[in-house]
Amino acid sequence: MVLHVKVLAQGSVLANDESVTFEQLDQRLASLKKAEGTVLYYREFPTGTPHPNATRVIEIVIKNQLPISLATKPDFSDAVRPDGATRAKWVPGVPRLPGARTTARTRST
Repeated sequence: MVLHVKVLAQGSVLANDESVTFEQLDQRLASLKKAEGTVLYYREFPTGTPHPNATRVIEIVIKNQLPISLATKPDFSDAVRPDGATRAKWVPGVPRLPGARTTARTRST
């Protein structure tokens, strides 16, 4: 299970493209924790000074002890690596370019 969280430049917080309060976000993240999910996080203008709400969102994610993947694109089609570089990744619902490889892993049963 994945929750897509965006913080817009003016401070609006969206969870799966729905505007949420911090209390609602905390409740969703608590449920996500129980489901052993992860957070995909995007902040508009990531090179600028973050809106205080962006810091608060990260604090709520930490409080709920959830894994998080940072994206620089609003469609979550990339991920920021620990060294600060980005890598493209496939996101369900986003068309792949012809010839693009998938990085999906399969589990053996």
